[in-house]
Amino acid sequence: MGVPSPDFASLAVQAGIETVIPDMEHGFPSLTEVKACVANLNAVGGRCMVRVGPGMVNLVGPLADLGVHGLILSGARSVADIKSFIAMGRFPPEGRRSLNPFVEAAPTPGDVNGLNGSGRRLELWAMAETRDLRTELMDRGPNPIEGLSGLLVGPYDLANDLGLNPVPDEADLLAAVEDFAKWAQSSGAAWSLFVRDAEALGAWQNKGLQPSAVVLGYDRDVWFSAIQQNVASAKSGVGSTP
Repeated sequence: MGVPSPDFASLAVQAGIETVIPDMEHGFPSLTEVKACVANLNAVGGRCMVRVGPGMVNLVGPLADLGVHGLILSGARSVADIKSFIAMGRFPPEGRRSLNPFVEAAPTPGDVNGLNGSGRRLELWAMAETRDLRTELMDRGPNPIEGLSGLLVGPYDLANDLGLNPVPDEADLLAAVEDFAKWAQSSGAAWSLFVRDAEALGAWQNKGLQPSAVVLGYDRDVWFSAIQQNVASAKSGVGSTP
């Protein structure tokens, strides 16, 4: 999500989306708007994960305190970047997150055990979208990164970093996506793929890729496309016999 609307977040879940991702990297305004989305999503049985940019790891702890289900680091260029991000989301001794049992992530104010449980369940993902990270993971081999829940492959930034078009027909891009997927699978992590729509997902699946989860489009694009289709359908029916 780029539009800070709690109502749209809950509508997305009611329409079949399992998890909504407010995108703080590209302008989702503040913790206040994220907090409102978390409340609405909890009310309808949805999940909230938040994407943060590489210069925003200082927000990991405050976001986790809001009770989000997970966080996603974009633009990671090294394993060190990912480890630093994970450390900010985990309580000591695994990490450096400050423990305050009176925040929203605690089931009730003062519930230290409940807050620790929330911290253990917090999903921490890294976006796989740079050639540098690909090179380091390939050199690393099937060696898990402790605390990493999974990799989310972002074909747009990855293609741009490789100087390619963001389509699976680009052989070098396909090979890079496959490398990330294979590393995740061999290291016991999940892997996900960003796709614009069902047609784009089908194009990647036709190349043999089967991600464990899919991030389906961006809100402005999804809503614009749906409105376009509705308008075109209505126009085609103007003047016709009901």
